[in-house]
Amino acid sequence: MLSLLLGVLVVLNTPRALGRPNDNIPGGRIVDGENAQPTEAPYAISLRYNDCHECGGSIIGSTWVLTAAHCIYIDFVNVSSVLYGTRYIQNGERVEGHTVPVKKAYVNENYEPYGGYFNDIALVEVEQPFAFDVTAAPVSLPGPKARSPVLKDAILVGWGYPHVNGTVAEVLQKVDISIFDDDTCSGYFSSNYSSVSHICAGGSGKGQCTGDSGGALTVDGVQYGIVSWSDKPCATTPGVLTKVASFREWIRGISGI
Repeated sequence: MLSLLLGVLVVLNTPRALGRPNDNIPGGRIVDGENAQPTEAPYAISLRYNDCHECGGSIIGSTWVLTAAHCIYIDFVNVSSVLYGTRYIQNGERVEGHTVPVKKAYVNENYEPYGGYFNDIALVEVEQPFAFDVTAAPVSLPGPKARSPVLKDAILVGWGYPHVNGTVAEVLQKVDISIFDDDTCSGYFSSNYSSVSHICAGGSGKGQCTGDSGGALTVDGVQYGIVSWSDKPCATTPGVLTKVASFREWIRGISGI
């Protein structure tokens, strides 16, 4: 799952991209992040394979989750579930009170699993409605023509590694970063960056890492990005995210949202 881009090593931000983490080792976080408060990101979910964290995602409706296409595998539906309504990953344990099984997954038909991982977006439908409360609620999505709020304060959340070869976090992490303009992003990633498919974000050694894939980047409660990939070591350059606004009609066509 690792690809060489522009002479530097690039990694998809999933544990499976680097091998399964040791579930018994505590610690780990978004790079230079801090613990999220209990109601700070009620949309955040853990997409799990065989009860272990694989990717992040966001609740967008009563039975719908938004995530990255590269988080979906061939055996996905039979072995996957969604953990929600909690900051605690409880990795490797059964947590039925906050877990719902997956019913079906929808990967964007134009997803390219190589190079710049264009159109890296997927929808996951769960078997039963989420029980909404202050710890579990849908995130707002931008309109199809919404511009990315460049250089405004953005929040990234996830249970990912603090660095490559780390371990997933026990508590949901958050970090404050900024979305960069397309010219800056293209300067970093050249032909592997598309202003239609992507945004990029980071700042001062902060950002996404392995295990954060599929997670939400929000500004003022609106999700503008889905964590896709980043250079290795993590947070040495901006992270690349799928541009949600570009896929609003696709999302609506499948989920009705």
